[in-house]
Amino acid sequence: DLATPPSELKDMFITEDDKYVVDCGEDINILVEVRGEDVVPEDDKETSVTEANAKGYTIAEYLDLTLLKEYLTQGTSEKIHETPQALTFVFDIPTGFLSTDKDVVRTFYVGRVHGDDNDFTWLEDKDTDPSTVTISTDKFSTYVLAYKDVENEVTTQTTPTVDPDNSQPDPNNNVTQPDATQPGTQDTT
Repeated sequence: DLATPPSELKDMFITEDDKYVVDCGEDINILVEVRGEDVVPEDDKETSVTEANAKGYTIAEYLDLTLLKEYLTQGTSEKIHETPQALTFVFDIPTGFLSTDKDVVRTFYVGRVHGDDNDFTWLEDKDTDPSTVTISTDKFSTYVLAYKDVENEVTTQTTPTVDPDNSQPDPNNNVTQPDATQPGTQDTT
């Protein structure tokens, strides 16, 4: 999902020439097209696999993210490969990729392959929601959703032992010795 507000898109993509054709009756749309693995070039997939393997990630899916400026009256469109400012996207993690194993923490990542030289970049997740990855990007091309499983570290909590006569927990988890100044104890000095 595109999270950047439409007003920012209009300011970013509607040129003076566009404003003129709109005044002449043209309708312009800014559209994000998301297509699946079948349209992703093989060399982009190979680059993604190499980068994911280097990090120990597993690839979940490939996406082609295309930004289009559509001239509706003319029936034409123009691909936008880079934007002057980053746009924010929220990728929902498909349910089938979420871990159901309580002993595993699965973290998701989004990478991007862009340009003729297949420049690869892992993009920072901008939120803490484990069911989404939120990124900012100014390039539109191949994206890859990947994940890494890590064993869930179960922390064992130690309960300090308390001496019933003193009722103070021992920070070293040992039985507390009675305080010699307490009634019923003897000072042997």
